[in-house]
Amino acid sequence: MKRCKTCRQVLLRAGAQHTCPPAWRVWCPDWGEGEEDALTVYAHGAEHAAWAWAKKADGEGDLAGHSTLVRVAGEGGEQVVSVEGVVEVAYRVKEVEG
Repeated sequence: MKRCKTCRQVLLRAGAQHTCPPAWRVWCPDWGEGEEDALTVYAHGAEHAAWAWAKKADGEGDLAGHSTLVRVAGEGGEQVVSVEGVVEVAYRVKEVEG
């Protein structure tokens, strides 16, 4: 599966024209981060940028069942967005003898 080297978006067709979404800088003051610690993500809007940040930054699952505020800076200035880690139940089913 080919991905864009800049935004990591999946490229569905070889040689197809691709334009990256706008770049956003996202950081979490609640985690002791300042703007200098911001992650760059590519998204269509501040809320999607916050979602992309959570997916990238929350490798340990610290947000599961919790929420936090992040600062998102992009083409429209700086915004504060709430991010909540939603825990979902997953089931594994397997046939057994007997």
